[in-house]
Amino acid sequence: MNFLYSTIFVAVFIVIVLIVRAKTTRAARLRERQLWSGITRDIAHQFGTPLSALMGWLDILPTAKSVESILPEMQHDLERLRSILNRLSQVSAPSRFVLISLRQMTSELRSYFQKRLPSGERGVTITEEISGDPQAQGQPDLLLWALEHLVKNAADALEGRAGRIILRAREEGDNVEIQIEDSGRGIPAKLKLKIFAPGFTTKNGGRGLGLALAVLIIEEQHQGKVIIKESIVGQGTTISILLPKAGQAPA
Repeated sequence: MNFLYSTIFVAVFIVIVLIVRAKTTRAARLRERQLWSGITRDIAHQFGTPLSALMGWLDILPTAKSVESILPEMQHDLERLRSILNRLSQVSAPSRFVLISLRQMTSELRSYFQKRLPSGERGVTITEEISGDPQAQGQPDLLLWALEHLVKNAADALEGRAGRIILRAREEGDNVEIQIEDSGRGIPAKLKLKIFAPGFTTKNGGRGLGLALAVLIIEEQHQGKVIIKESIVGQGTTISILLPKAGQAPA
């Protein structure tokens, strides 16, 4: 009788394990589908701006008095398209990593967003605080893509109000650290674990891609870490990105 009970107990236990594993697998597949669906929509959205600009330049060219002034702008839009295509080709399997200057990358970020965010009394101030010249090994287009989404999340947290975003970079032991600090609404404690999930967003019409994409690129592909360093409701949030220092990431 004891043997029978033991056999039944083991059988029930195995069934429970199989059910839990099946549900976990389904949940993981759903998260993966949500992430890749978000990436596809984001790439399509990114293509729109440079393509529209190029179409506009082509309309202007036949009547333009000075083609020389237009060509650099067209070259810039073509370079943006090249970068987007490279992101798409690299996101599933990054190629060989290269040395990246985080001072240069944060400068590119600041320049990119300064042209796109409101300025003046009710605008957004973006500043850099870089210690030395921290460097990491990585895929530049992918890392820049992840950081762009994190800065965009910081800008969204300001909810259209005047505020600040600070980009920091420094060496931290065996790692380099990038911080993105905003003076926005902050993250309630009950949402801190949810915000990393693909598709999660508190913004109407949002895609919920930013943090999930950053985790994919930084943690899974660059062996780094994305954490909420500090967040105070009504005062702002600091996101910290840790990456292996140059020479320690996989080649």
